[in-house]
Amino acid sequence: MGVTSQGTVQPRTESQLVPEIAGRITWVSSSFAEGGFFEEGDVLVKIDPFDYEQALISARSQLAQARLRLAQEQAEAEVAEREWNDLGRGDPRELTLRKPQLDEAQAAIDAAEAGVTRAERDLERAEIVAPYAGRVRQKNVDIGQFVRVGDMIATVYAVDIAEIRLPLPDDQIAYLDLPLSYRGGRQQIQPAVTLRATFAGETHEWQGRVVRTESEIDPVSRMVHVVAEVSDPYAPSENPNQPPLAVGMYVEAEIEGRLIQNIAAIPRAALRGRDQVLVVSVNEQLEFRDVAILRSTTDAVYVQNGLSDGELIVVSPLDTPTDGMRIQVTNADVGTLVTTEEVNGDDLPGQALGTNSSTQDQLTELDDTNSLPDEISADRQTTARPAWLDELTSNDAVEVPTLETTDVTQPSDSQQPVTADNAIVPDPQSQPRQTPNP
Repeated sequence: MGVTSQGTVQPRTESQLVPEIAGRITWVSSSFAEGGFFEEGDVLVKIDPFDYEQALISARSQLAQARLRLAQEQAEAEVAEREWNDLGRGDPRELTLRKPQLDEAQAAIDAAEAGVTRAERDLERAEIVAPYAGRVRQKNVDIGQFVRVGDMIATVYAVDIAEIRLPLPDDQIAYLDLPLSYRGGRQQIQPAVTLRATFAGETHEWQGRVVRTESEIDPVSRMVHVVAEVSDPYAPSENPNQPPLAVGMYVEAEIEGRLIQNIAAIPRAALRGRDQVLVVSVNEQLEFRDVAILRSTTDAVYVQNGLSDGELIVVSPLDTPTDGMRIQVTNADVGTLVTTEEVNGDDLPGQALGTNSSTQDQLTELDDTNSLPDEISADRQTTARPAWLDELTSNDAVEVPTLETTDVTQPSDSQQPVTADNAIVPDPQSQPRQTPNP
């Protein structure tokens, strides 16, 4: 039982590029333009590195000085220890052996090494590198512009996966196997989704999956938002006219529904009131039947309970149908039913009976006396009841197709018969039969 929705394509990953050092921009990549593509690791922007090269030289000089001082302190500590041992006056104190001075010299080396690492890192940051394969969405700077730390220079997004946020009303969630999120739960099924969009006057399709639901229900609309993903939306297609699934594109989504057992799809025109249909009984009388409706659309009604295999329903409009009214089947669309125990609701409208346009039978209202004027009797003889209709058994199954409703001839004061087109009747032999000639 599929569900439709709509949404706008968005990137799964989007970032704002900001410099981590200040300086003047000296170079930009040719792909650093709105709409430009780039690969992971590509250099997009370069900042003047002169100041940071000098800072690195200074940091390395300080490191060399710190190492020299440590070497001097180590030599002095060895002399102090040797002199103390020559005197032989017991255990020396740490200050006598210059251990605090050695620790200070070692700490100075550690600080100098950190300064070198920081200077090297700042010099690397003079090149702004793409964090992933993506596309430039917005460009804010160019060559010659001075930027400070934290200035936004561009907005980029990844092109590996596109996302579509799809709103769903609460009553439609029952038809879907959604990947609802539970703490510590395992990954659940991911329903397939078909996306359609019109571009350059043509409708195109993409296939994706519903991967998750959002963290909350919208407090205003009470909608549940699910997120569908499409992999590699900018990959070349076999169809040269197929556009990429671009960010910002508006799409219609058809989400694959769950399998529903033992339901019938009937034309919406067959519904009388809110939950009744007109059924033709075995003895050719009309019967108002209450049915349990699972779901309604603009064209079809999905009935879960109330109809049995082999029953006929009336889809033509009748002004004054009554319970028990006798009718004659004179124009039925005949088709072959494949009875199934489990039907994918998404395919129900496409599983309609194949109709036989050569049959010319109709439903004819009869009066209780069964006496008709001669001209009406002659007309009745030309649309006689097919003999094979009497051979129907309770084992004959019928699947209700979506058929067009035709006009109904209303009765006149002279008791003219009422005809209703498009009753649905199964063929026991799975073959359409012709109405016998008069």
